[in-house]
Amino acid sequence: MLKSVQGVFTNGKVELTELVPEGVSGPVIVTFLPKTRSGMLSELGIDQEQAVDLLLHGRTNESQPAADAWRQTVGMFRDDPIVGEMIEEAERIREEDRRRTRDTTELAVE
Repeated sequence: MLKSVQGVFTNGKVELTELVPEGVSGPVIVTFLPKTRSGMLSELGIDQEQAVDLLLHGRTNESQPAADAWRQTVGMFRDDPIVGEMIEEAERIREEDRRRTRDTTELAVE
């Protein structure tokens, strides 16, 4: 489980401005955030969970892609030879599966 606490780096040391929850220990990664007027994310309306989401995924839960964003991908692999091979192989597998199903069905009817 990831846990984040705020702090400030000055004079070569990180000083935590929040208490670390009891029992939390282990390696840490220090990420230097851009300074805001006061240096606090809360002034930007970003809470701790959103900050972690931004660090891990580059967006907050509120900035999810639009429902029709998938349309931007239509045709992007049209001339890709590797994707063409994948489609051909998938079609071959599907046809083989259909043939086996027909054979099994015909045997069951007889």
